[in-house]
Amino acid sequence: MAAEDSIRAIDRVIREGLHHTPIMTGQATASQTWLRGAILVATTAGRVSEAATDDVTLILGVALHDVTAATVDDAVQFVPALPHLSFEATLEDNANGDHALLQTNVWDEFALRQHATNGLWYLDENDETAVAALVTGLVDPVGTVQGRVRFQFKPSTTIWT
Repeated sequence: MAAEDSIRAIDRVIREGLHHTPIMTGQATASQTWLRGAILVATTAGRVSEAATDDVTLILGVALHDVTAATVDDAVQFVPALPHLSFEATLEDNANGDHALLQTNVWDEFALRQHATNGLWYLDENDETAVAALVTGLVDPVGTVQGRVRFQFKPSTTIWT
C-alpha cells in the first residue's frame, strides 16, 4: 500500500487558457464525509458523493473543501473535471509505495485511488485497468519517489461528455 505520509491532496488547477477557475456547487448526499481534493461523482438522485476507488463513471470533479457528516441540504463546491483543466496529484504505486517518477509516465493513463488510511486521493501507477486520468506533465523531477504530476480526467469518465 502507498506510504501514508507521502500522499498529498489533489490540488492546483491549471486552467489551460481559461481566465478563471470554474467552481460549481451541488447538494451533498446525506452522511457523506470527504477531504479537500476528493474525487466527487454525480448520483442518480441528483446529489454529489465521494467516488469509490477505481470509479470511472459520472466523475464531477475535485472537492474544494472538507465535508463532515453532510446533510442533504449541504451545498458543496468543486472544480469540475472539464477538458481544459489540469490538476496536480501524487503518482504512487499502491502495491509497493515506492514509485519513482519516469519520463514515460507522461501521456500514460492511471487509476484514481483513495488512500486507505488518510483518505487522500492519488494516481495509482500500479493500476492501468480502471483508468480515469491522463498524466500531462511532471511537477517533480524524474526520479522523485512519490512525486507530483499534472493530469487531466479522461473525458469518457466524467459527466461532462
